[in-house]
Amino acid sequence: MNSNSSTEQFTNRWWLSAALLLTSLVVFLWCLSEYRAARRNLSVAAENLEECQDLGAKIAAWNTRPLVASLDATSSQELTQQITACVRQANIPARALKSISPMDSVRLGNTDYKQRQTQVRIDGIELGRLSGFQSALNEREGLYLRDLILTPGEGTNASIATEVWDARLTLTQLIYSPTSQ
Repeated sequence: MNSNSSTEQFTNRWWLSAALLLTSLVVFLWCLSEYRAARRNLSVAAENLEECQDLGAKIAAWNTRPLVASLDATSSQELTQQITACVRQANIPARALKSISPMDSVRLGNTDYKQRQTQVRIDGIELGRLSGFQSALNEREGLYLRDLILTPGEGTNASIATEVWDARLTLTQLIYSPTSQ
């Protein structure tokens, strides 16, 4: 009976040790998997930070360039064509451009200038393509990005490397219009 009890204790301890070892192995593999995923996410976040810093530097440079006033207000049709051309040049899918809404021009105080704003909505855009749109816009004189509002777009989640954004842009056109005419 003593020998049987001793063998039974050994078997129970062996099974308990095996179960603990197996559980430890599973926990270790899970931790390793989480660690690797966290390193990948950190790498993507670092790349995104670098891209955002580059874009910020470009925006700062664009803000220092002088404004050029147009002699005439661009027609709504021509304005739409210019914006659509910038969208194409930035390789933004045409379906992403949701609206272009030109406003009436407004005189800037008691100056010889008027300002015309145009609201543009582009949905599901990557930051790199938005930067391309800005670059294409900068190649054309007379139309400037004044405001940009970004909200997370459909399809944005932590498990994909590329985030998409919905962009609301305010473009402005400066128009020379002397008051003494």
